Amino acid sequence: MEDSISFTISPEDLQAVKDMIASINELLEPYLITLSSEERDKLLEMSEECEPFVSKVMDYAVTNPEFLPPFVKIENVKKDWHDSTSFLSIFRSIQKLESNLSDTVRVISSDAFETALIYFNWVKLATEMNVPNSKTICDDLNKSLEGTENSNPKPDEEL
Repeated sequence: MEDSISFTISPEDLQAVKDMIASINELLEPYLITLSSEERDKLLEMSEECEPFVSKVMDYAVTNPEFLPPFVKIENVKKDWHDSTSFLSIFRSIQKLESNLSDTVRVISSDAFETALIYFNWVKLATEMNVPNSKTICDDLNKSLEGTENSNPKPDEEL
């Protein structure tokens, strides 16, 4: 069995990443909002496809302010649009990073879990053959899997 990924992140790099994430969180914290699911459901969501429309409306609202309803202040609209595009650029960068990180974690975790299942199946086989110490290990590993979605691991041939 060969690992899908053959690198290890150094403790220094891991700490540097954690420090950078903490810095980003600290920097953005005053601007971030937490919504309940009910609040989130009440808001309009602007998809990427709608951005050109909103951008064009912004251009028209600036060049043709006579069509703005009296209760809409162009300064507020321009500020919202500026902030929206600024945060969207951050959000998209983080989404791409999250996607790549998720894929990396998936591959690495899959390798580790596959190896663990192979070991577990060998211990189960040893238990059936009454190899000393195998039953204790098998029982302990079975307890570790109880209640997980992986409580019925795949047999050897499916790995």
